[in-house]
Amino acid sequence: YFSKAIWYEMGTFKDLDQGSKGYISREDVVKAAENHFGLQLAKVAVDNIMDAADMSKDGRVSKDEFVRVHIMNAGARTAMDLNHDGLVSRGEMEMFAKKIVGEDFSMQILDKNFNELDTAKTEYLDLRAVQRWLGRNFQLTNRM
Repeated sequence: YFSKAIWYEMGTFKDLDQGSKGYISREDVVKAAENHFGLQLAKVAVDNIMDAADMSKDGRVSKDEFVRVHIMNAGARTAMDLNHDGLVSRGEMEMFAKKIVGEDFSMQILDKNFNELDTAKTEYLDLRAVQRWLGRNFQLTNRM
């Protein structure tokens, strides 16, 4: 849980992407954690944080992966639900994604994530849809 939650705490994609490379590296995570928490995280903690977001396992967190890791975080999902009805609409997810990724956010990223989650094609996401998605896409790794 910590590894997913920390992404929401550390800031936006722009905050984390040192040098505006278009991705977040392990080194970016180390620097962000030091700046945000005022401490140096253990290698295993940084590895777990990266593993939570780096779905492609290429050592980089893309904008797509950044949005996805936020969807996995309960606090971020609550922030997405702007009208507090317990559901996240496509528009609410778009507004949140633009906030965390920036105005150059790709609608393709949003559509991919939303359509993958909205298997019932209801045009909104509820907790059950997100939980089903998490079950299919999130695996814990043992780094010890």
